[in-house]
Amino acid sequence: MKKTTFILSLLLMAVLKVSAEVITVWEGAQSGNLTFFSGEDNYNALMGNAPGQANLSAGDKIDIYYTGAVEGSKLWLQDSEWNTYPSSVTGADVDLLTAGDGVFTVNVSQDFVDALKVKGLRLRRGGEAVYTFTKVNVVKGDGTSGGDEPGTGDEDPGNIVVWEGSSASTLRFTPESGSFLDNYNKLVGDAKGQANLSAGDKIKFYYTGAAEGDQVWFQDMEWNNIMAIDMNSPTIEAGDNSYEFMVSVAAVEAIKQKGIMLRRPNDASYTFTKVEVIKAQIGDDVIVPDASETIVWSGSATGSTSVDFRYDPNKSALLGADLQPGKFIKVYMSDVDEGDQIYIKDTASWECLNSETTMAAGTQVFSMELTEDIINKIKTSGMIIQRQGNGTTYDFEIRYVTVANTGTTGIGSIENNKVSVDNGAVYNLCGQRVSASHKGIVIKNGRKYINR
Repeated sequence: MKKTTFILSLLLMAVLKVSAEVITVWEGAQSGNLTFFSGEDNYNALMGNAPGQANLSAGDKIDIYYTGAVEGSKLWLQDSEWNTYPSSVTGADVDLLTAGDGVFTVNVSQDFVDALKVKGLRLRRGGEAVYTFTKVNVVKGDGTSGGDEPGTGDEDPGNIVVWEGSSASTLRFTPESGSFLDNYNKLVGDAKGQANLSAGDKIKFYYTGAAEGDQVWFQDMEWNNIMAIDMNSPTIEAGDNSYEFMVSVAAVEAIKQKGIMLRRPNDASYTFTKVEVIKAQIGDDVIVPDASETIVWSGSATGSTSVDFRYDPNKSALLGADLQPGKFIKVYMSDVDEGDQIYIKDTASWECLNSETTMAAGTQVFSMELTEDIINKIKTSGMIIQRQGNGTTYDFEIRYVTVANTGTTGIGSIENNKVSVDNGAVYNLCGQRVSASHKGIVIKNGRKYINR
């Protein structure tokens, strides 16, 4: 085959790959509810498999076009008995529509297909219901939830999707009734398909259409910023992208107590499309604290992230560890390079509390002995642990911060940057030995696993 012919073939294949099949299952001007019930032509166009029909399947998308929406306009996805489908089935919450003319997209799951076959679909106008439906399209997928765009399946298969849909408003994962509870259970539950949110995991959300300066606020169900999340009101990148953050023990506890809302400020312009949990992977070179130590923070501080004990609940966890002169604050780290530095500071004067800052390479535990003066400064203004690489790169990782009675690690030896552990022994995140059948996150041979 000639080179030019080969290149043209590749281009043609690429065009075919990105050109998804779009089937219009309804078009018109409907100023009331729009139904797709068994026996109706609309239903057949949506669910049938004849030529020109959509044969709705998992991995497809339903694009619902509307015109004339105002602030407060809503769209509810309901069955023939006027029951709203939960977001755990549809992947879409009942949310405010973008004012004006727009498109509401539903990412179709197998659960939603199965539900529609039994009770059909009602597109019900809600809130300030002044808008008009103009068209409903089905964009065919490949029979899965996969794709090449952010939030459409290009993630690690071990990641757990806890919400998927199209929301131009606040996303709620709260321990309340209704669809928000479905979201919450998928985030914190430990059943199959649920994320069992744990320290060291990352929450990642995908969005489209962000403008420069758009923010997201991480709040609890009482509309308070979750202080256990280090950056609880970050600015996100413009366009179509994603944002992720690590959760500590304190953040997990806060979310389990009062839920979490991914709140889109009123002046923001983006649309949420997916939320997933990236489960933590702890390698063989991570040392686990001894069971006698009190863990006051755990997670994965990387990049320029600091471990901050200025605010509750981190500060309460530290002060609740019975700080006494002669005890030690210990920082468990991995991927330390020769010359890396660690600074433990009070936040009134930003004075460095630890006299020794430069570390040797490898996996290690850094210990700082507590004095009466250091304890008083921590109680007065809190404490922050900052990382500095051997140049300008923050390239090592903090996994645990503990309060202990001794400055030693409690680990027999470290060889080739790996901890010597009892072969086959199982520990929980507090370093306590548990049975092999213990449910939740366990550590075995230095690695982190989930027992379901």
